Amino acid sequence: MNKPKILDTTLRDGSYVNSFQITKEDTFKIAKGLDEVGIKYIEVGHGLGMNATSYPNMTGVCSDIDWMEASAEAVKNSKWGMFFIPGIGRMEDIDLAASYNMDFIRIGANIDEYQKAAPFIERAKEKGMYVCANFMKTYALGYDEVGIKAAEAAKYGSDLVCIVDSAGAMLPVDVEGCVKAIKDRTDATIGFHGHNNLGLAISNSVKAAELGVGVIDTSLRGMGRSAGNTVTEIFLLVMERMGIDLGFDIYKLFDIAEQYVDPILNGYKQVDSYSILSGYAKFHSSFTPVINKYAEAKGVDPRRLIVEVCKEDIINASEELVEEVANRIK
Repeated sequence: MNKPKILDTTLRDGSYVNSFQITKEDTFKIAKGLDEVGIKYIEVGHGLGMNATSYPNMTGVCSDIDWMEASAEAVKNSKWGMFFIPGIGRMEDIDLAASYNMDFIRIGANIDEYQKAAPFIERAKEKGMYVCANFMKTYALGYDEVGIKAAEAAKYGSDLVCIVDSAGAMLPVDVEGCVKAIKDRTDATIGFHGHNNLGLAISNSVKAAELGVGVIDTSLRGMGRSAGNTVTEIFLLVMERMGIDLGFDIYKLFDIAEQYVDPILNGYKQVDSYSILSGYAKFHSSFTPVINKYAEAKGVDPRRLIVEVCKEDIINASEELVEEVANRIK
């Protein structure tokens, strides 16, 4: 088995846990600790990416500049970067990041419309950044189609193509199918970003490593949206039990988690009925507000509504669709 590099997403995906209230000071302390331990890639900033704080319903405690300044100061040996969603982020945000010497950028879009990312990938490459193509909701397409999309992203200039299990819905066999399809189409480095809605984030990440995936996303305590991410500490110990020592001091990572992460978890509960059903149905938690709106208005069970809506569409839960399905259930 190869030794994958770790991309830590505690400070970015983890920001969903406390409503994007990870401070500049939190960012500095955690990024500095991860840098000293030797984590290769450290992702920071707003959960929804660059420029998200300019939207009223996405307000964070810091600006992108605050997070950039903290990271640029804290990270000396590792690489730090931010997330970017076309339509939220702008070209000028990439230029701003370059002015802070940001090392990498992860450009995320739903896999079925990833062509939207092309001009932003090109701009980031012009600025000398390492570019990760994040295929949000990778499970929405068949394996061969995933391979085709990966080849297209590589042609745009992506250095890495990342399989993203946005709803924590994938099984190990799905990880294998996607990885093999990508390898058949391109030589680009492959990444894997798991969520734990079905309790499979660790096993899926291990499967990805066994298949030669070069970069695995993890976060301390598994801190992340919905049911959370692959837990850094557990993943490293499982790999060690399998005879693969990735070279990190687990006790120092425990120290970082205990000193800086645990205090901001705010009673974080990874597993509940909704997160489990989200994994089962392939439901993205960003659509929870519209589900709750029509469940209450129509007097139907929101849990059942999630499952029935996803039988119709696992990428977009539009108001029209959710209302139609709620009426049908009623």
